[in-house]
Amino acid sequence: MTAPPSKLTRFFTIVNRLISLVVLLALLALGASMVHTAWLRMPEQEPGSVKVKVEDATKATSSAVALSFSKPESVTSADVEIVELLAGNDAGGGYGSRDSSEVRNALFVSNAGKPARWLFKDHKNKVPTLQQLKYVPTGQDTEHTAAIYVEFIAPQSTSQNLTVALAKPDGSGIRSVLPDVTRVLSYRLADTRTLTVLFQRGAVLRQASISLDDFTVISERQIEKLPAAL
Repeated sequence: MTAPPSKLTRFFTIVNRLISLVVLLALLALGASMVHTAWLRMPEQEPGSVKVKVEDATKATSSAVALSFSKPESVTSADVEIVELLAGNDAGGGYGSRDSSEVRNALFVSNAGKPARWLFKDHKNKVPTLQQLKYVPTGQDTEHTAAIYVEFIAPQSTSQNLTVALAKPDGSGIRSVLPDVTRVLSYRLADTRTLTVLFQRGAVLRQASISLDDFTVISERQIEKLPAAL
């Protein structure tokens, strides 16, 4: 006949069961927390966006991004609106936001029923800057757009250097005017038909004047180099 367990044995049995229960609850809580965290970090596809695969030729890898359209911007003096194509994990939500997305192209939409026009033939360039060059004609009160100013990074660029380009107000005739630019310090209209750009190429500060009639460089000069030492 087996002797009944002592009070001490029963006590340790209960303690072991309680410890096992606590460990099980802790593991369940940890698993639930991990699932919740993963769910919060999971990128949402907002209405108005589409997921596409992006190939990285330099790394032989691919990733998915969300594409969306930005809020339209009217082009002054032209019956056209600019809608930017945005790429990013948070793109979408009705109107995309530049804050969390990269501009990959721009669509020029005519309000006169003409076919829309893409600024670039494909959507592989990164476009950190796209601005209207505006001026007020003599004797008028309203602004006019002389040209579209663009800074873009080509997909094959390994140095992340910029190319400065110009296009007509309706998005046609885009032309690269300043290649291999490290960064642009300023750009402004010297007059209604001339653009002045102060930029850095490597360690050299340069200045260029560009005609807005045919998008050709009128002049380019070296200003100064970065000092080699302090």
